[in-house]
Amino acid sequence: MDDLTKALADYYDPHTDLIRKQHLHEQLNRFLIDRNSWQIALTTLQQQQQQQNQTIVMSPLVIYFLLQVLEQSIRHHYGDQQQIRQILFWLFLHLFDSIPVYVRSKLCFLIVQIVRCDNQWSIDEFFQTCYHVRSVFISNTFKKKILFPIL
Repeated sequence: MDDLTKALADYYDPHTDLIRKQHLHEQLNRFLIDRNSWQIALTTLQQQQQQQNQTIVMSPLVIYFLLQVLEQSIRHHYGDQQQIRQILFWLFLHLFDSIPVYVRSKLCFLIVQIVRCDNQWSIDEFFQTCYHVRSVFISNTFKKKILFPIL
């Protein structure tokens, strides 16, 4: 995992020369499209989950890249969709406030993708369910942050 962290840091470093960036791009892309990469991504995110704290141990760039790997798995319907779903929901519930917006957006997108793949709902049912989940989440967040400290 340290190699991936270093590769991503070098890739996004503005001082890295073009030839090195092209080489890194090729390596990262090969990893991204490999049909077995989802297992490495899932294992790495599960290690984060096992630490049971809400601090980010991994770089947001690494989390984002691992989410891209899981996205490939969801899109092409390979991998253990149940485990992927569990880790996505865990990330959403435990790390949502501490990760950057671009990672949150990718996480929410993947949750929508996996739910859509799992449930072949009509578009109306899908949006009604999303609205209901959002309402419940906002209500629970309001209760935790506003009401419980007062009580």
